[in-house]
Amino acid sequence: MSATAAIDPGITGSICISGDPIVLHDMPVIEIYGKPARKGAKAKIKREVDVPRLLSILRDANVSMVLIEKQQERPAKFSVGKGANGEDVERKQGVSSSWTTAKNYYLIIGALIGSGIAHEAIHPRTWQSHFKIAGNSKGQSCQIAERLYPGASFRGPRGRALDGRADATLLLEYGRRMGVST
Repeated sequence: MSATAAIDPGITGSICISGDPIVLHDMPVIEIYGKPARKGAKAKIKREVDVPRLLSILRDANVSMVLIEKQQERPAKFSVGKGANGEDVERKQGVSSSWTTAKNYYLIIGALIGSGIAHEAIHPRTWQSHFKIAGNSKGQSCQIAERLYPGASFRGPRGRALDGRADATLLLEYGRRMGVST
């Protein structure tokens, strides 16, 4: 029987595969060593999605459909919602960070197309509004995912929210509710 997967495509993202129980994988990444910025400096280490390992995970689970969180360019400053005291909360995203996000997103899309795996990109606000998640709240995503799937792990060893896992899980659940996934 074929499965559906949902992917949070960030470097700290995750893959959630349908089933009973769901199966979670942290995003497989590789480290690429760049040239030092100047003589005597340490080489820069960049991380990107390990496409062969990602495809291996999807093939091993017999995935035929992938829901992927849509990525898009953001302004230098963008609003992420309201803070605890009702104030607007803004974040900045640098050019390099935007480029890395786009590169990894399109690496995954290209790999899915090349492998013949159907996919649908879903905007984060679409699935977040379905679960009534305000702004870009990592903690809120984890709380909802933990409530829906109490047997899955959405926290690190020190209790830190693993939002990539929660986001992929909620994206899969959204797809299931909308009839897109199995």
